[in-house]
Amino acid sequence: MRTPILAAVLGLSLVGCLTIGDSGPGTGDDGIDPGPGPGPGPGPTATPKVDVTIDKMTISTELKTSNPIMVTVKGSDGFSGNVTLSAAIVDANNAPLAGWTVDFTAPSVTLTADGTATAVATLKIPAKSTGLAGTVKIIGTSTATAGTNTAAAAVTALNQVTFALKVDAANKCVYPADAGAGAASAVTIAVGTKVRFFNTATVNIEIHSDNKALIAHQGQAPGGAGQPDGRLDPVTEANTAFEQTPAIAGVAPWYCHAPATDLGANNPRIIVQ
Repeated sequence: MRTPILAAVLGLSLVGCLTIGDSGPGTGDDGIDPGPGPGPGPGPTATPKVDVTIDKMTISTELKTSNPIMVTVKGSDGFSGNVTLSAAIVDANNAPLAGWTVDFTAPSVTLTADGTATAVATLKIPAKSTGLAGTVKIIGTSTATAGTNTAAAAVTALNQVTFALKVDAANKCVYPADAGAGAASAVTIAVGTKVRFFNTATVNIEIHSDNKALIAHQGQAPGGAGQPDGRLDPVTEANTAFEQTPAIAGVAPWYCHAPATDLGANNPRIIVQ
């Protein structure tokens, strides 16, 4: 009879030890679960940046041209401030293309926070060029945090120059402003570059050349009137071109033989080198 009573007493003592001496997992001293601890700290701060994009990835053109490129500059991740625009024009070996230039309507733009701005970059290709293909890179440079960003377009230029001619109400040829009027403004090209006299008028045009060995006189044989090798295309109709490719060096003043528009010393001229 004594043994069961002792066992019962010991059992009550063990239960008391578990309840008081160990609150069990997930509870505080008062027996209430405090829940999870504090979460992780704030994430990393985003670095402000600038993106530069352009409206074309390829440009197909010819020599003696101006080619506009729309440039868009956009800030993100809180960027605001000035972005300076510049350009590089390089060949396939990443060497600069001599004579190729880029002008900007705005050499820098100012962005509000995450704002957008635009500018026009005009790629100018000379009449005489050291190359006919390259890459134009438009570069945006901002503060140290945003660094630089570049957009690029591949450029190919035909080995030709075009003079667009029109006829005014007085029936006179109107030469383009960049036709090279007079000796000081002559257009210089390389031997082997095609010259195109393009008629934008509604009447026929005939091109006169003072140096028929370089640029043939339209309507005459290459060596001059009366030569046995035949006559050239007698006139340039509307929306067509009279084309010549000089094979030797020299100087060729030219003008419209018809409608007759001879400006004398101010006639446009071509220098072939």
